[in-house]
Amino acid sequence: MEPDDAPITEDPISLNCTPPSILDFPSDLFTQSERRRGWVSLHFIASAYAFYLLAVVCDVYFVPSIENLCSALHLPSDVGGATFMAIATSSPELFTNVIGTFITKGDIGVGTIVGSAVFNILGVSGVVGVAAATPLPLEWFPLTRDCSFYAVSVLLLVLVLNNRAVLWYEALVLIIFYGIYIIVLANNTKVRAGAEGLAKYLQAKWGKDKDEDDFFEKKQKRKSQRSRRVSFVQELSFSTEQRQPLLNSGKISIIVFMMRFIL
Repeated sequence: MEPDDAPITEDPISLNCTPPSILDFPSDLFTQSERRRGWVSLHFIASAYAFYLLAVVCDVYFVPSIENLCSALHLPSDVGGATFMAIATSSPELFTNVIGTFITKGDIGVGTIVGSAVFNILGVSGVVGVAAATPLPLEWFPLTRDCSFYAVSVLLLVLVLNNRAVLWYEALVLIIFYGIYIIVLANNTKVRAGAEGLAKYLQAKWGKDKDEDDFFEKKQKRKSQRSRRVSFVQELSFSTEQRQPLLNSGKISIIVFMMRFIL
């Protein structure tokens, strides 16, 4: 029997000829046996130190720098957070995508971008909401603006990745849409005034005349006025002996004295 005609002892379907993804990255300083003997703890120490440095840089330098830029450029805090802070905090995803595209040649960059967005929306918002001691007030316009652009961007990403490839004109469409977002942020005051005017028009046409709080406040005020009117009518219906004076003698004497002093 020839070597090529030897029977296959293992199911060819169960064979995995795909090399592991770890081989796409540079090799570690330590071998696998050294990591098993405890040298892997140095990786955890280095990671913890990197997280500490990141916290110090963000707290001491990054946030004050963003505040100074917004103050110098006369930008609202929501616009500064959507531009400078968003670009700075998304730089790890940018470099991860560059490594995944040009070095590993895989789809790790797309997974990182989508996973980071899901974590920012659900994880960060949930943790901040739970950790906050008091309810955090949110303005409707920045939330509506950013959520609208995010929904359209997710739809564009789905359409672009539908054929499992990103062509140059598809990438250009994504960049142009981000440029439109930057233009909207640059004209945030005008866009906000127009959005608030449209909201007032829609509220006057199809919405309620007043908010629910104003409705209950007016209802309580009418109830109080009605009770005062009823008590006044009952007071007038009493006889002279049963009628109680609306002002006592002390208050009447003070009022008379003030009128004499003025006149």
